[in-house]
Amino acid sequence: MKANPGGQVAPSDVVGRDSLISSFWDILERQSLVLSAERRMGKTCIIKKMQAEPGVSK
Repeated sequence: MKANPGGQVAPSDVVGRDSLISSFWDILERQSLVLSAERRMGKTCIIKKMQAEPGVSK
């Protein structure tokens, strides 16, 4: 895998975020969630993976 500055990453190419996504699903079962961080930290990639694979990392 190589760098993709400014490009879109496919949900299947998002690695190392499964436990984070799992905890997000747990939180979303009870309440809302605000996802904020500095730019280029993968916020959009996480959301797109959650949309493409709802509850898979659960």
